[in-house]
This record gives sequence, structure tokens and C-alpha cells, in this order.
Amino acid sequence: MHRHPAPPARAGAERLLALFRRAGEGFVSGSRMAAELGVSRTAVWKQVRSLREEGYRIAAVPHRGYRLTGLPAEPLPRELAAGLATAWLGRHLVAYEAVDSTNRAAMQDPALPHGAVVYAFRQTGGRGRLGRAWATPPGSLPFSVVLAPALPPQRAQLLTLAAAVGLVRGIEAAAGAGLDIKWPNDVLWRGRKVAGILTEARSDADRMVRAVVGVGLNVDTPRGAFPSGVGARAAAVTEAAGRPVDVGDLLRAVLTALEGAFDAVLDGDPARLEGLLEAYRGRCVTLGREVTVTERAGAALRGTATGVDDLGALTVRTGDGRTVPVYAGDVTLSSEPLPGRGP
Repeated sequence: MHRHPAPPARAGAERLLALFRRAGEGFVSGSRMAAELGVSRTAVWKQVRSLREEGYRIAAVPHRGYRLTGLPAEPLPRELAAGLATAWLGRHLVAYEAVDSTNRAAMQDPALPHGAVVYAFRQTGGRGRLGRAWATPPGSLPFSVVLAPALPPQRAQLLTLAAAVGLVRGIEAAAGAGLDIKWPNDVLWRGRKVAGILTEARSDADRMVRAVVGVGLNVDTPRGAFPSGVGARAAAVTEAAGRPVDVGDLLRAVLTALEGAFDAVLDGDPARLEGLLEAYRGRCVTLGREVTVTERAGAALRGTATGVDDLGALTVRTGDGRTVPVYAGDVTLSSEPLPGRGP
């Protein structure tokens, strides 16, 4: 397990990359690098070698210097941070080459501050809602957001709803694809899942002290890479966009949109929260549909999904006229097969 923490803002590698970016297609001489960084030519070479090991492609030509010719295939923290416009979300970034679960890594690291984002290039033990396994095939990007929400525990569902709205807005901004939400935590394109959300929280008697909102995002996963039985129900952002999508640009857009959505829950402004809920309801394809809700214990509730209340619960009108709030469970729409395992 190799961890890529967010580097210091003025670290030598960042300053060297800034020089390359200012030079554009031009070369930067070793002597200029050494002068601007205040280090020796040998130290410059070591920085260049280190960047190459991270996946940066850097050409070297005698008597001309160095030129940046390509970026890493994976979105490293320094590349994400270079264009991130958020105020607090993602200002601390940690990437793993491989991890069992980004949610677990985020929850178990007490040093991670509010707004930290943990993501992985490969996840080996992802988890979905109700304890299910979560498939993380090649081309998907799992990431988790650390929050210190100071909210009552019963409002945890609102963080999931906020994440769904933020994902829809961010993916649409980066990829231009029209998306929907299935209550409570699925982002859909043409009825197929592009992303899922898992929120976990630690609480004391009256407030959440730490929450981790995990996202499994299918960026450019080929249909055949999904586990058997899942491919027909899953989609990737690139498929929805109809074109390649840069994963760094996508993640920056998603983090920006997530910050605004989380702010609507965290800042205590009732008008902003109501606006978020209305945005969620407007995208929620569950509403107005005949549904079957299956709880962990196997009990089933059938009826019509009539709304999403102010705590994020799905309200279901049953055949005998009762309106029942549902806070957790598998929701199957009338035209869907029974829920299975997968992303």
C-alpha cells in the first residue's frame, strides 16, 4: 500500500512543475531551475528523476534543458490541487496506489482534517450499503470525504443526499451528461448506475463528531470489466459523455460541486437546505413510482414513493393508506429486477 500525501505548497517538486507550466512547450535550462529553486544542478536532477518516477514525462536535451511532455496517467494530489478552486474541500488530499477501502482508511486516520479527501487508484475491499461488497473494477475511482459535521445523528442521511446532488452537478459540469438520482444514494445515467455513495458516521450522545462520505465513481470502466450480472446495470461517465473525460478535471469538478452541496447541510441556513432538498427531489426518479423496500432483516414494504422529507427519509404510501418514512433499505422500482450485489 503506497500513500501519496498532499505535498507542502512550496515543495521543490511543485515549484519545478510551476516552472514547466510557465514554459509551456519551451525548455527550461538546468541553471535557471537551480537559480529559481535555490538549489544545485544535482538537486534539480534529483527532482526531475523523482517526478519521472511518479509518472511525469520530462524530456532532457543537452544545451537546452528540460521540458514537460506528459502528465501521470493517475491523478496525483499535486495535479488535482493545482487546479482545485474549493475553499475547504480537498485542500488536504491523500491518494493510495491500493487500499482495501477508502472509507476505512479515512475513518481510521484521526489526523485527517475536515474536508480531507482520500482516493485510491485501486480498491480491494470496497463496501456498499447494508454491508454489501462493492465492485471496484478498472476505470473506476473510489474516494472518501472526511467531515466534522457537528450535526444531530439523525441528520446523517442529509449528507448522502448532498453527496448525490453534488455528484450530479459535478459530473454534468465535466461531462455534459444528464443524470438522475435513485433514493438514497445512486447516481444514474439512463437508469444505469454511474456512482454510488456510502456515508458512515461516529457520534456521541447528541451530535456526529466525524463522518466519512464514500463515493464509487465509474469513470471509464468498460462494460465487460464489471462483475457478472452487474454490467447491464452499470455505466461509466465516459459512456454517458460520449467522449474521453480527464479524470483530474472530473474529480475537481465533482469536489467543487460537493463542497457547495455539503455547505447547504452544514452551514445551518434553512433556505439553503431546502434548496438542496428541492434539487434532490427534482432529480429523484424514485418519486411517484411503485416501490418495494427491503430491509436488512428481509421485511418488505410496498407502496408508492411520495416524497423525501426534511431528514432525507423516503415517504411511502402503502396500499392501506398509511404514509411510512423509510430511513434505510433496498428500494426496487416497479420496473426493476430485485436488487443484487455490485456498485
